[in-house]
Amino acid sequence: MNKKLNKKFQVIYWILAILLLIVVLFGLKDDHQAVWNLANLTETDDGALHSPYIELKQGTYQLHIQYHANEEAQASAMIGEELLGEVSLLPSETSFDEMIQIPYDTDLFRIIVKSAQVDRITLQGSVLFNYDTIFAALLLLLLELFVYILITGKWWAQQSKEKKITLTVMSLTVIITSLPFMRSQLFGAWDSWAHIARIQGISDALAIGQFPTIIFPQNCNGFGQIGALYPLLFLYPAGMLHRLGISLTACLNFGFIMVNIATAWVMYLSVKSILKSDYAAGFAAVLYCLAPYRILNLYCRHALGELLAMIFIPLIIAGIYHLFAGDAKRYWHYLVIGYTGVIQSHIFTMVLVVWVSLFFGICYLKKLIIEKRLLCLLKTIGITIVFNLWYIVPYFFFYFDGVSNEVLRSDYTSKQTSLKELIAGAHFTGDSGMGMISLIGVACIITCMVGFVINRSKRDEVKNFMLVNFLGACLNIWMVTTLFPWKPFMQNPFIAFLLEMIQFPSRFLSVAVPMLIMSLTFVLTLQSQKNKKRAGIYLVFIVVNLACIMLLFMYAFTDMGGRGSQDGAARADFREYYPKDGGEQCCVNDQYFQYSYDTVITDYSKNTKDLSFTYVSSLKQDELDLPLMYYRGYQAKLLDQTGKKVGMLPVSKGAEARVRVTLTQTQIPMKVVVSYGTPWYFAVTYVISLVAIVIVAAYYYRKRIRT
Repeated sequence: MNKKLNKKFQVIYWILAILLLIVVLFGLKDDHQAVWNLANLTETDDGALHSPYIELKQGTYQLHIQYHANEEAQASAMIGEELLGEVSLLPSETSFDEMIQIPYDTDLFRIIVKSAQVDRITLQGSVLFNYDTIFAALLLLLLELFVYILITGKWWAQQSKEKKITLTVMSLTVIITSLPFMRSQLFGAWDSWAHIARIQGISDALAIGQFPTIIFPQNCNGFGQIGALYPLLFLYPAGMLHRLGISLTACLNFGFIMVNIATAWVMYLSVKSILKSDYAAGFAAVLYCLAPYRILNLYCRHALGELLAMIFIPLIIAGIYHLFAGDAKRYWHYLVIGYTGVIQSHIFTMVLVVWVSLFFGICYLKKLIIEKRLLCLLKTIGITIVFNLWYIVPYFFFYFDGVSNEVLRSDYTSKQTSLKELIAGAHFTGDSGMGMISLIGVACIITCMVGFVINRSKRDEVKNFMLVNFLGACLNIWMVTTLFPWKPFMQNPFIAFLLEMIQFPSRFLSVAVPMLIMSLTFVLTLQSQKNKKRAGIYLVFIVVNLACIMLLFMYAFTDMGGRGSQDGAARADFREYYPKDGGEQCCVNDQYFQYSYDTVITDYSKNTKDLSFTYVSSLKQDELDLPLMYYRGYQAKLLDQTGKKVGMLPVSKGAEARVRVTLTQTQIPMKVVVSYGTPWYFAVTYVISLVAIVIVAAYYYRKRIRT
């Protein structure tokens, strides 16, 4: 085909593109239907029947109830504890139809029926093009424009055949692995509810102007819960999309698709910076996307944090290579971006990354000192810390401030895998009672071993590094199995603390898998230089990997387990983030606790942003415990009758880890507004990190322009 595609081709392309757009628009029509039979309803002590919570968009829905009643009954439509409407069910009738209006997006809608035997409840709503449909169509249109510009532009025409094939295969791999997420539903997975709750929490926080997000204001039955103990940087786009009206399901599905794209692209860049080959980089990217452990995290666990961290691990390995053996001056930023990406993705994985970095550091200690690369290493570490100061300081501040972080720790050694299970990919059962598939490519290990032996006479920096990298991968795989002697190491309190925090030995595969794939790619590249049929060699490993993940792929398409949260994302809680004196049982009663009736409380109100009340007290000092979970940073402003701020009241931890406000004596009604305010020392770290990022980015950009 000529460099400039003829008009006929362009017309055909846009006809097909528009047809596909129409299919998406009408194929994703929001035809929402919920059906509950008697078996789906929960009966309370007073005999009322409660439907499960359901997520609904703002709009009009038709409610149909089939019932039997001996007396007049009532049916109520609720959003949380808010009554939308109540109707009577007459004993002379057996069915009821009504149109109900949902005033805003919610995931706390339910129906309550009293004094009637319910046979069936049906809720139906249909909107031609809802926000999710428009969002999907917009993404498709942008993709079509991108492909059109790409294939008709000069850049694509100037690329080699090798690069075109590589990018095409990578794109197809990303599409295949993303297919389960290109739906309006979210299949059941272990951690999906947690990430949905975080997206909802970010959305709620952004709505009240809290950025960066510290507190999820609606979590824990509206008591609010700390959000800063989990890296949220890469969840902000999803939270913003949800704020614009995109459903939680669509936001999470979109997030997983973007993870797949980033995973392939980062592995491609990392390997190409070392091996200088498009085929090799593309092969590594495809194999990494299809790696069974990654697919397990993607489909079965929805382990978004680990998946995000796994994006950056190849970049860290490439950065370590360039630091110790390659062009450190040109590629030092790989380590900064890689470490920052992992810190902002998953803290547990960061512990593993530090371990891997120490392993390489020990192996290359002599070279690091002799070749005077230590300064570059210190520069990288320093810049990484300053870049992430805005997250690190709040994290450790709250981590050591009395949260129940120990609840997730577990007996690490009891979860080790036998070598047979690891090789065969057998199922083993964790505390959750669900089977977890652990697969690792034995063929990859054997191929690497044979390859390094065959090419033992060839000595260069790349081979030496890849050999060390391969040994590191094998060491991490060994650590997963029962063959590794962890018990002596567990005698050290610090090591025991880290391992219990990591929870599962299988998490060592998150660093072992990319290390093994990069070494395998190097070995196959060496062999392909002798054998021109390298495409065939690469293809064999890709096909084997596809066969390994086929069951996981089928699971993703057949197991439609719903959204994963039964209590509403906005009301979800994370038990590890409760204050040590609090817990789920402390968030049931959403009324304030008053210790003296000599203080009169009036005009009490609570919303997502703040809690306010007016009081008069004859006591010199009184205390009021509010339905807010206590974390450092809450403040109580004292306002006069004109609304002018006249002072601040002391805030401390009260009974059941609630926010306690100490009231002072006043005969004039005074208003108190309680809200969370970012501490000044957090704000300082925000400024430091932002300034550092701008300065380093400007310096790097200027340097690249000059060179």
